[in-house]
Amino acid sequence: MPLNLYLRRAAPLLLLVAVLAATAAAATDQPRYDTLQTTLVADIQPAANRLEAIADVRIRIVDRTNYIAFRLNGNLVVTHVEDDTGEPLRFIQDDTEKFEVMINLVRPRAAGTEMTIHLEYNGLFSRLDFDFFKQLGNPLYAYIGPDMVELPAASMWFPRNTDPMDRSAYELQVTLPTGLRPFTAGLSTETIDTGLTKTYIFKSAQDILAPTLVAGRYQVQDYTFGDLTLQTWFLTEFPEQAGSAQRYAEIVRHLRHRWNWRPVQEPLRIVEVSDNFQAQFGMQDSVFLSTREFTSKNPENRQIIRKFAYQKWLLPMQVATPEDIWILEGLSQYAAALYFEDVKGAEAFDTTMRLLAVDALKYQDAEPIARGVHLGVGSEKYDSVVVAKSAWVFHMLRTLVGKEKFEPLLATIWELGAREPLSTARIADIARQVTGTDYSWFFNQWINTVDLPDFSVEYIVYRLAKGGFQTVGKVNQTLTAFQIPLELKFVTKGQDELKVIDVKGESTRLNIETETRPIQLVIDPNFRILRKSEELEIQVHIVRGDEYFELGDFPSATDEYKRVLERQPRNSHALFKLALVFYEQFNYNTAQNTFREALNGDQQPPWVVALCYMYMGKIFDVLGQRQRAVAEYNKAVNTNDDSRGAVTEATKYLSQPFTRAKTYLPGQQDAAQPELKQPEEDKPDADAPAKDPGR
Repeated sequence: MPLNLYLRRAAPLLLLVAVLAATAAAATDQPRYDTLQTTLVADIQPAANRLEAIADVRIRIVDRTNYIAFRLNGNLVVTHVEDDTGEPLRFIQDDTEKFEVMINLVRPRAAGTEMTIHLEYNGLFSRLDFDFFKQLGNPLYAYIGPDMVELPAASMWFPRNTDPMDRSAYELQVTLPTGLRPFTAGLSTETIDTGLTKTYIFKSAQDILAPTLVAGRYQVQDYTFGDLTLQTWFLTEFPEQAGSAQRYAEIVRHLRHRWNWRPVQEPLRIVEVSDNFQAQFGMQDSVFLSTREFTSKNPENRQIIRKFAYQKWLLPMQVATPEDIWILEGLSQYAAALYFEDVKGAEAFDTTMRLLAVDALKYQDAEPIARGVHLGVGSEKYDSVVVAKSAWVFHMLRTLVGKEKFEPLLATIWELGAREPLSTARIADIARQVTGTDYSWFFNQWINTVDLPDFSVEYIVYRLAKGGFQTVGKVNQTLTAFQIPLELKFVTKGQDELKVIDVKGESTRLNIETETRPIQLVIDPNFRILRKSEELEIQVHIVRGDEYFELGDFPSATDEYKRVLERQPRNSHALFKLALVFYEQFNYNTAQNTFREALNGDQQPPWVVALCYMYMGKIFDVLGQRQRAVAEYNKAVNTNDDSRGAVTEATKYLSQPFTRAKTYLPGQQDAAQPELKQPEEDKPDADAPAKDPGR
């Protein structure tokens, strides 16, 4: 896609392009610089969806250069750039692909040079623009509207360093219509009231990551629970606000006791944002929760807990390069998983790690972890590679070094990361210092490659003259340069035995003695290694099908579920999901038949049975066959399985028939085309893992 070129002042366009292009070609990466201070004056006009801003960015040159680049959202148009002497600077703005402003500094600047760049710019953030960026495949969201302003740092609403982990001091001067209250990083030092508008001034007390700005008609309330105080910023009124705050207070209390974490500035603030903003995790001493998350019946899911874990494991920490962000993302997600082990027990922790394995396998071939940041922070591929897979790296590291050494290892990582940049090599060095063992091979194996092992075993069992049995054979796996300690479970007619062998290369000899005859060998029975397996691949197809389902892409969802059924025709989980697709398309006959197929399948997971009966009852109600509907609702109730809410819902419709209005795409009602949207009354709670149809 061609660049939109913005040239200011009377200088030949070709000369400017030649200078910048030649300089850029001479270096593999953009010239580096450190941001020292950003001073931003922003006039926000919600009625017009408009932002007008002036930014003064103080930088220190790291690489000798005659140009620098800032990241800036493509919705924003730069109108003027000058240096700290007032000399106008020429620039090119790419507003379609990289969202960069490349500025010619007139003459080469030596490393260590400090200077201030002054930029003036303006633009619109409306819902239409958000949709435009989604079509480009860029996961940006920013919005300015009459009742809500949401400008995440990731949307680049002000000039940013090309290094997303760069930290600096910030001073923000934000003007808003009276009635909208802003929330951002730093302390509010002054408010200027002019009647129709108010100007708020915020200053950071220390160098921080780029800030997010939200504004709305917030109601601010402090809640105290024993020795813990939370400050809530609510946008909407809903029952049990205090109860909701208390549930999150328990997560904060665990963070405090388990990881010895305290906010830099008390109290921790929990800020309600729109559901479009749900992917944003917050800033230092503040956690963003969407309206859906605030009102969720089950706040203890790994996405929400990860937002709290970022307060410990990401926001205060430093990394050497953007590629090293995997360290902080992996630690945050693994800390969220350990919450389930500490609070819910081993089974909940095992379930969480299996779900993370499914997430990791979804796009495991996209990039190695070391290059995952280039997948786009916040994208599905990024979350698969950099978040889920990195969490598994720390999980496998804990298995390797043992729990007793893993805790001091984490403590050392945190102590160093809070005062110096971390890198993959530094983490490997810390592991060696704490454990006395060199694990460089482990990090190289899991961080720098995309391949996952796929294990198989072949063996023969011999009876020994001295008593007992000897199993001889080999363990095979698909990677040439690979090593890992591997657990093998010998299932016998007596007591099962667990053995560990060191797998190296594609084939490893197996020679194990057991007291009783093995009747089966189970590879990695406790699921300690992130690996390929049919079970996980089946779950990956179901989860990807669920993602398409939520987007209303029913043909793609159908394809994913059918891929499962090609391998496992009696898979009740996939059949149930396929039936839901037909149900959403108002294809009731096919849906009914597919729900029955699911009941005749393997009935795994068990909650599928109750849900199938409940949905079949709904279909009969919609078709006006009340007696048959009641019969299906009673079957659902009789399962006594309310783990997905089927019994509760079926009980409700025993006393009153279920009704469902048929909906249409906008402007297509006459054509009788159904809207690709799940009716609100029938939509499962997407925020509660127990309600998630993909789990």
